[in-house]
Amino acid sequence: MALASQDVGVVGWATGGGHGLATGKYGMGADNIIEAVVVTPTGEVVAANACQNRDLFWAIRGGGGGTFGVILSVTLKAYPMPSVTLVNLSMSAKNGTHPSSWYRFVARAHAHLDLLQEAGVHGYYTMGGGSLTLQGALLIYDAQNGTVENLLAPMRRFFDASNATATSSLTPLVTLPWYELVEMMPTTESVGTKQSVRASRFIPRKVVKDDIELFAETLEAITSHPGPLNVISPPSISGTMTGSRTPVDNALNPAWRDSVVHIITSQSWDESLPPAVADRVVHNMTYQKGYALRQLAPDTGAYFNEVRMQDLCLLKYAFVANEYISYVGQRKRVNLAVVFFR
Repeated sequence: MALASQDVGVVGWATGGGHGLATGKYGMGADNIIEAVVVTPTGEVVAANACQNRDLFWAIRGGGGGTFGVILSVTLKAYPMPSVTLVNLSMSAKNGTHPSSWYRFVARAHAHLDLLQEAGVHGYYTMGGGSLTLQGALLIYDAQNGTVENLLAPMRRFFDASNATATSSLTPLVTLPWYELVEMMPTTESVGTKQSVRASRFIPRKVVKDDIELFAETLEAITSHPGPLNVISPPSISGTMTGSRTPVDNALNPAWRDSVVHIITSQSWDESLPPAVADRVVHNMTYQKGYALRQLAPDTGAYFNEVRMQDLCLLKYAFVANEYISYVGQRKRVNLAVVFFR
């Protein structure tokens, strides 16, 4: 279910939540754990499942397995091999389009992405990086004849009505077995001499429905560029639209179930950048871009596996929603400040 990343192991991926190419259809990684064998902090080896050690079983599915013990093995659900239709999503501002108009268009487009997810269409996109463009890939599983075109029609009509602002398209590319799609994916690995900083947030459906103007303003704010362009990359945004909306009783942040997208904005620079300049970029990301995202969606939080570790000092704001921390703490009778910081 995961993307092809050399940095991600299946246990950490699943216990931290786990999103990937198929999770919108089949459930998050955490939703698909049937059992885990865990070494507890007292040294006891236990099986955690729906019948034994149920509190531990609840906690490791979305709360991070290593938070509560050392996981020796996990048993996961398996599914028949599906076919996948890959759809290219492309949006580009026309010459003369004001940035504010572009970001308002992008914000409005998310309402259609929300409807597509309701219909079982999921995927990823990237935008920014110094240009008014958005490129993405949408995934439709086991589509019947005519289904793809019917699903894409409403968003295409929106694109046609917004033709003065942007050139946009939804283009089905290929239908193939799932494993062939995975083999097409490029592998990624965190190597090199670059440093980076990011801020992230779940964007709930109520924002897309009721706060389009604020959403557009936030998108524009988090792509603003402090610092010299020749040594610091322009801010980019990656959007994850692979959350499962099927409710499961586990420790996964509930925001996954009600979000249109999980947004990460990031910047990078070479290690030769003077530390004082790098500190300003980090400060801007944390207290301006990150703050803007928190103001837009104060009750959601960020994805466990992708939150910036430096933001642990802002735990209740940047890690998970404040209400969710209270809920987990009450249910598990755990001092989360101790658990997360050890």
